[in-house]
Amino acid sequence: VELSKLAKNPLGISISKAYLTYMHTLRGEISSACESCQELLSSVEEYGDPYIKGTVYSHYGGALYYKGMFEEAEKYLLEGLTFCNRTAQVGWESIATARLGFMSFDRGLYSKAQDYHLQVIRLLEGVKMHPSWGNVQKTCLAKARVRANDRDVNLAELFEYYENNKMRSYEGFMARNIGD
Repeated sequence: VELSKLAKNPLGISISKAYLTYMHTLRGEISSACESCQELLSSVEEYGDPYIKGTVYSHYGGALYYKGMFEEAEKYLLEGLTFCNRTAQVGWESIATARLGFMSFDRGLYSKAQDYHLQVIRLLEGVKMHPSWGNVQKTCLAKARVRANDRDVNLAELFEYYENNKMRSYEGFMARNIGD
């Protein structure tokens, strides 16, 4: 952020702050993430840069989801998803889509959750990116299928996804999905 301020680069400032809001979310500082994104929204609208819109809208939608503000979260996540897709931000697109899947699951919309998780899996496999995140999505997909009364789930496959995970931060998430 400081370098962008020194260079008087408003887009650099916005994208740096957007990444910081994501860090707030990861640390559980949801109110801080929402406040940071709200501060960015006016500049994002002013500059209209689609790359930054994709990032900020996705992060803001995620923070709103974690606050339980599902309708507003969905609006921003879908908007962020549109811009991420347009600007080939596969990483943020996968996170925004996954959050839509998590939110659909939390709302009891298990079929919709399955669709979103499948979308993430296909996206990541299509570009051969972040297989551990893809495996998290596969466990989320299985959990949504079971909640929709589909009992045709291969537990050995789910355990294999867990064992092949390379991201320690995903271990609990995957174990919880498999256990559910």
